[in-house]
Amino acid sequence: MSAQAMTSDNPSGHPTRPKYCGAMLSEVTATRYVTPLREGGSLPGFVEADDLGTYVM
Repeated sequence: MSAQAMTSDNPSGHPTRPKYCGAMLSEVTATRYVTPLREGGSLPGFVEADDLGTYVM
């Protein structure tokens, strides 16, 4: 057993996982509805956001 695995938070020495994995999602606000992806539909469609990006919603 390695010294790194044995800590006061992990007395058993079993490998631990982080509380969450992966990248955090950023939050943006849609500022303008650009166009629907289908004729006559409101969603899904392209929107512009406050970070100057274009997204499919």
